[in-house]
Amino acid sequence: MAEIKQLLRPDMLVFMNTGTTAAPKFNLIGMGVEEQMLSYNPKVDTKQYIHQLNANTSVTGYEAQLNAPTEGWAGVPVFDFVDELAMKFAVGSDLNTDVLIVYPYKAFKATKHAATVIINEKGGSGGEALMLNYDISLNGDPIEGTATVDKVAETATFTAATGE
Repeated sequence: MAEIKQLLRPDMLVFMNTGTTAAPKFNLIGMGVEEQMLSYNPKVDTKQYIHQLNANTSVTGYEAQLNAPTEGWAGVPVFDFVDELAMKFAVGSDLNTDVLIVYPYKAFKATKHAATVIINEKGGSGGEALMLNYDISLNGDPIEGTATVDKVAETATFTAATGE
């Protein structure tokens, strides 16, 4: 029987490209983020045929999105990157970047996604940390591969699988 291991949240790491397409710099989304979920938002096609009593459902795609409610920490690369987008009220392609989702427990398998940052709100309550709430929409099909993670620098590099 295979060894059973409970997985914890650091077994799924998310990195955002805060560099450029030509010179990507994938920084960890971590400091200031207490909870983050990947919502797959499946697109389903359900049909009920006249000769059956029950419906048939198939998944035809996904509209995946990551949420990222973040405490403000100046000097944290991802916060600084998204905060700059928020401050200039960025629109269109200025909000496009790439995201890596890395699974250390799976020998650092990773998926790279074209992504759009969606700024939702910024502020907070008196006496509390500044909050910057944003979503990350994952666009198109993911590219499968592996990542090398620098735990000290909190960065990652991506290598696409052969044939991608």
